[in-house]
Amino acid sequence: MPSQITNLFTRYLFILSIALAGITITLMFTLPTGIISPAAPFALALIMVFTLVMHKFLIKGMDGKPNRFINRFIGATGLKLLSYLIIITLYALLNKPDAVPFIVIFLIYYICFSILEITQLLKALKRNSNP
Repeated sequence: MPSQITNLFTRYLFILSIALAGITITLMFTLPTGIISPAAPFALALIMVFTLVMHKFLIKGMDGKPNRFINRFIGATGLKLLSYLIIITLYALLNKPDAVPFIVIFLIYYICFSILEITQLLKALKRNSNP
């Protein structure tokens, strides 16, 4: 069952990524220069990979005790947020003119992927608790 959940999540993740990439590319060509960060595709790819890795890690934690999943979720979320904070800070320090557009697009991507991840985790938890 965890492989079915992961396969379904991966499909949704790629659909969301392609949709966000399409929107981002469209906005990059239609809005004035500087509104959308040129690093947006890299941010999208980074968040997509982080989300996929963390989701697989969390799905593995569902097999055991509920406390184990809770600990994994809190740890994974904390690690992910800390990693994102470091990446955003380094980018902002190294590329000051593009810091605000990068932070805004990163936040938008983070919210979109978090909504997907949490809704899919909740569905997986319901399926796991009701065999």
